[in-house]
Amino acid sequence: MSQHVPILKIALFGFARMAKAGADFFRKKNVNLYHFIPKDHLNSAEKFRVITENSNCFLYHTTKSEALLNKLKQFKPDYIMVFGLNEKIPNSVIDVCPDAAFNVHPSLLPHFRGPNPWYWVLFHGEKETGISIHKLTDSFDAGDVVASLSFPLHPLETQLSHQIQTYNHIPALLESFYPALISKNIIGKKQKEGRYFRKISTRDLLINWKQPAKAIDAHVRAATPFYSTYFKLDNKVFKCLEVSITDRKAREAGDILITENNFLISAQDYFVSISILDVPNYGIVSGSRYSNYAGLQSGMRCEIP
Repeated sequence: MSQHVPILKIALFGFARMAKAGADFFRKKNVNLYHFIPKDHLNSAEKFRVITENSNCFLYHTTKSEALLNKLKQFKPDYIMVFGLNEKIPNSVIDVCPDAAFNVHPSLLPHFRGPNPWYWVLFHGEKETGISIHKLTDSFDAGDVVASLSFPLHPLETQLSHQIQTYNHIPALLESFYPALISKNIIGKKQKEGRYFRKISTRDLLINWKQPAKAIDAHVRAATPFYSTYFKLDNKVFKCLEVSITDRKAREAGDILITENNFLISAQDYFVSISILDVPNYGIVSGSRYSNYAGLQSGMRCEIP
C-alpha cells in the first residue's frame, strides 16, 4: 500500500524565469500552488509562463498591501517561496509562515548577496557558483541557508549563459529540498559574514584599462547581453560587447594599436582585441571594421577612469 503524501499549500512569489522554474517543479508535485504576482509584472509572468490559464493567481500593487496580506492569510500556506522578486518581503508577510518562508537566491550564500549576483560572480572571475535557499528575514539574503547546490562556470560564461545555468539547476535543488518540505523537518545553517553587492551602476560598466586583460574580459562577459561595458575614446562612448585576450605584451594602459586589421587596446599586462562594438550612429560592428571606417590609428589613447 503506497504511503500517503500530504498536499502542500505553497504561496509562490515571482514573475520571471526563476519563478517559472520553481512553478514548473511544484506543478509536477502534490502541491496546491497559489501565485502572488506584482500587477506591474503580469505581462512578464504570462510571457515566461510562470502562470498558465489554470493557475490560481493574486495580483498586488506592493508587498506591503493589506489586500495581499489578507489573501495570504485566507490561503493559509504551508510555505512561502520567493523566486527572483524585485521588492522586499515585509515581516507582516513572513509572519504568515513563521520559519517557513524562503527565498531562492542565485549564488552560494553568504557570498554575493544582492540583486544581481550573476554579474558580480563573473566580474570577480569565480570558477564556481550555485543557488541557495534561505529563510526570509528582515535583512536581504541573510537568513539561515536550508539548501544549496553548486555548479561550475565555463571560462567563457556570459551573464545570459550564467542565468540559464541557474534556471536549469533549480529543479535539482528543489528536488533535494522537497523531502524536508514534506516532512516539515527543515534544518537551517546560519550564514557567516558575507558581502552585499549593490545594483549595477553606469559607473560600474566603465572599463578600466589599468586592470589585467583577464579581468577586462571577465568584466565584458559579466555584462553581456543585458548591459554593456563601455570605454571612452576621442570624446565618444563605445559600448564593448566582446573582447579577446592576445599574447601581445602591454604598453601604457589604454594605448591603441591597429595591426593586421585588428583593433587592440592595451590593458595592464596584455593587449586585448576589440571583437564587437556598439557604436553611436553606426551600429553593432566588429572592432576591425569600425577601426577601418573611422580611421583609428595606433598611438591614440582611451580615457582612463
